[in-house]
Amino acid sequence: MATPPHNPHETPPPDASRGHEYGDLPLKGIVIFVISMIICTILIQWGVSALMRNTSRDNRQQDTAASPLLLRDASGKIVRDDPPGPLIQPFSPEHSDLPYQDLVKMRAQNQSILSTYGAAPSNPDDPTRARIPIDRAIQLLTQQGLHEEAKP
Repeated sequence: MATPPHNPHETPPPDASRGHEYGDLPLKGIVIFVISMIICTILIQWGVSALMRNTSRDNRQQDTAASPLLLRDASGKIVRDDPPGPLIQPFSPEHSDLPYQDLVKMRAQNQSILSTYGAAPSNPDDPTRARIPIDRAIQLLTQQGLHEEAKP
């Protein structure tokens, strides 16, 4: 059999002693890429740290005035600068109801106010004003209609 003619543009056969094909691994390009990535990372970290230093310095300059909401004594000295604690319902022997029980009581109280006659809450001593049940108020409004106020 005849051997095929040798192509001069073909890569030479790999050398088995190297363990890899020399032409497929551009080591110089990989090294340049890794070094450029390290340099870019360092530059980005430096830029971000400079930005953060600048921002924190600006914030410190803006925060020189104390908030007017702080508690002060007569001389103007800040008494307490921490915010008040949360307004939670305490559980004590004097108040043994749980929050949901208080909610049920409050709704029952509101319902009794809406469904009974009584003194007007704005001025309980005024006998000319009274509170009527909401169902009766709706009934009166549908019968009489709304009266328009006189426009000036």
